[in-house]
Amino acid sequence: MTVHAWLLFLATALVSTLMPGPSSALCLAHGAAHGPRRAFYTALGVNVAVLCLMALSAVGVGAILSASSATFQVLKTVGALFLGGVGIAMWRSSGAADATVQDDAPAVEAHRATRGRLFLMGLFTGAANPKALLFFFALFPQFIRPEAPRLGQFALLAVTWMVCEMGALLAYAVGGQRLSGWLRQRRAVPWLHRVCALLLIAVAIWLGLVS
Repeated sequence: MTVHAWLLFLATALVSTLMPGPSSALCLAHGAAHGPRRAFYTALGVNVAVLCLMALSAVGVGAILSASSATFQVLKTVGALFLGGVGIAMWRSSGAADATVQDDAPAVEAHRATRGRLFLMGLFTGAANPKALLFFFALFPQFIRPEAPRLGQFALLAVTWMVCEMGALLAYAVGGQRLSGWLRQRRAVPWLHRVCALLLIAVAIWLGLVS
């Protein structure tokens, strides 16, 4: 892989990972509710999911999904249901955030949010969209030279993407924390949770309806 090709991939990864989506909305909400240190485990879960999707696309699962519309539809429906469930749970937890603003006490939800739970939420949210498999399946061959060893090239692309992904998600988490401080002064923290919840629900509906 040439340096020019890698820089082009880096630019693609930066733009793609910085774009708002369900994973960034989740990290934004977790950063606001639990702080960036705990939201790191959410971002870590998303990154593990992304790595698995990239590996599956490399071994040809993306080709199988593109050829089998029924299998793709089942996975897409399961992912949509999961994202919708996370969005509904986040909307319901906005009541705890409301109580936090009024009482200046730690949210009940924060006590239940263990590192393992945050990691799993990030993992399943990152894996909920099977279209990412098709995206990586279509993207990676554009930057891999077939005459050169492929494993090393794939590893370089995967590490580049994961560094960009982690950086973007942590930026959303830090932004969520800072935004929550500003909103807390105006007793509007619950609305941040509700906006993130609506985004997740909207993505779930989009996944369920768009072929």
